[in-house]
Amino acid sequence: MSFESRVVLRQGKKFFSAILLASLLAACSAADDGSTNSGETAASTGGSSSGDSVETTGEPGIPDNLSFSIAADTLNPEGLNWNGEEVNVTVQLGDETNSFVVDGTEVFFEAEFGVIESSCTTVSSRCSVVWMSGAPRSPLPFRDSNVITRTLFNGLLPCGNLPSGIPCSYNNRVNATPTSPKSFGGLGQVYGNRVSIIAYVKGGEETFADTDGDGFYSEGEAYSDVGEPFFDYNEDSVFGGKLADGTADAGAADVGAMCYGDDNVCYQEGGDNETYLDENGNGLFDPNGNGKYNGTLCLAESNFCTRSPVTLWTAITILQSGSDAFTGVYPLGSDVYLASSYTTNINLNTTPTLVVAVSDIFNGRLPSGTKIKMTSTNGTIADGSSCEVSNSSATGFTTCVVEMNPDATSSSGFLHVEITTPNNTVSDYFRVLTD
Repeated sequence: MSFESRVVLRQGKKFFSAILLASLLAACSAADDGSTNSGETAASTGGSSSGDSVETTGEPGIPDNLSFSIAADTLNPEGLNWNGEEVNVTVQLGDETNSFVVDGTEVFFEAEFGVIESSCTTVSSRCSVVWMSGAPRSPLPFRDSNVITRTLFNGLLPCGNLPSGIPCSYNNRVNATPTSPKSFGGLGQVYGNRVSIIAYVKGGEETFADTDGDGFYSEGEAYSDVGEPFFDYNEDSVFGGKLADGTADAGAADVGAMCYGDDNVCYQEGGDNETYLDENGNGLFDPNGNGKYNGTLCLAESNFCTRSPVTLWTAITILQSGSDAFTGVYPLGSDVYLASSYTTNINLNTTPTLVVAVSDIFNGRLPSGTKIKMTSTNGTIADGSSCEVSNSSATGFTTCVVEMNPDATSSSGFLHVEITTPNNTVSDYFRVLTD
């Protein structure tokens, strides 16, 4: 897009004098063929403004980072045991005025597990690619042998004292500090079969707050400094890649290092294989950009802004859910860490409200749309005879509340939990009920 087009697009919300605008359009007429002239500057236009306004042309613009979003139609497909489960991943872009970007803007994709189409080009400011389940499903061996992808009841879990096949109710995410670099709860790092998908677009620009209203970036105005794209395999929000000898990659977070990003999110184990795109070619991961505003609305190259484009990126996590269900039933309010909560016979006269917990082998959610059906051979189900696994890649698993009523006859029976995945894998679980 020409510099002329970029300025005219912003005039729907910024004000310039008619004389200033005419001068600017004349200066840019040589680039009227629509090609980008990134070396051109507009220092001669100054930074003054007036109350005059000009209609916007409606011409699409250049992507900016705050208008770049990503979504997936299924967040937990049945991908652990099945190849070819498809997820549509869609990106939407906008320019600095939240208007459409140029049709044909190319967006690139990479995925941690499974396979994904490499790119798409925008039409009406959006485009989609297909991710498919399949190999690889496991990470490369980690350099730290203590960091593994754990499964339920592999002998290394805090939940190992529970009966076999019961989901682990420990918190799956505990933020670390520079002196405590571990996720202590649940299965630990790295969470199993969670798929990081990254999307990036070259030739974008950063968002800024035009507080003086002159239509250009001015020194001191707030802006978002975009760092280099990276794969966050262990979901700690920092780049933790290691070299072959186990030392941190250049620019990577490490134990004892200062945290970056959110105050309560620091380096955690499990990011050994994380990689990044070295956009500036300096051999160093740069999490916070170059310390300047990057964009076409920089009037002239300076120590506080540059007209050089920047690579924008965003990411999403989906879950390759397993088909086999791990199930536990316990009375509401009982201690979920005690084996007796899952093994002691339930007396419906005293504990009529039950919780059904269901996960896959990695203690995550079963596939979206999995049906969970409850029936009973003793007492009656007053509420909660069925539930369904939601479309979500959040850590944790599915719980359903079942309200029971005892019957008039003292007897013993079973609560039968039947779990059916979208691909018709059926799992059964039985819990003794008395009244």
